[in-house]
Amino acid sequence: MTRIRGILLVVALLGCAFTPLTVRAQSPEIVPLKLAILDLNRIYRDAAAAQKIHELVNSHADAYREDTQRAEAELRNADKLLADKRARAALSAEDFDKQRRELELRVQESQKKVQERRRSLAQLQARGLQQLETVLKQVVEQVRVERGLNLILRSEQTAYVDPALDITDEVLRRLDQKLPTVSVDGDENNG
Repeated sequence: MTRIRGILLVVALLGCAFTPLTVRAQSPEIVPLKLAILDLNRIYRDAAAAQKIHELVNSHADAYREDTQRAEAELRNADKLLADKRARAALSAEDFDKQRRELELRVQESQKKVQERRRSLAQLQARGLQQLETVLKQVVEQVRVERGLNLILRSEQTAYVDPALDITDEVLRRLDQKLPTVSVDGDENNG
């Protein structure tokens, strides 16, 4: 008897599991698609602030490069003088070793300075780009709201775009008005 009850229970449960449930699905409101295309590569290339960032980074890099080349020339001369003194036996072995260690320390300090300057350049660029991206987001949001857009695609994500959908010129114009240059704290030549 318990076996029959068990079988009936299993059949009943299986029957419920396969009985189609009638669920009334709410149909979502259909929102018309209003999209635009934005060429971010062009923005980062042509925006006045982006060009200023590029200019700042390049001018600092040039100054650092000149200073580094000067330091390297001094180190090469010091190495050559040390080698000449050694060749003429003008230095004892102890003095030569001492001066060699001092020269190696100067080389290490120079390498450390180069690394610090690279880091400084990267930070300078990052601060400038952060300012640019902050204002760019504001401008894009402003254009999105004004035009009632609900989708903005990057131009790199598309195979073909009707030029009427491209908002790059408008965003670029507004971005240049709102952020014609960048002000980067600590953009002086340091190090």
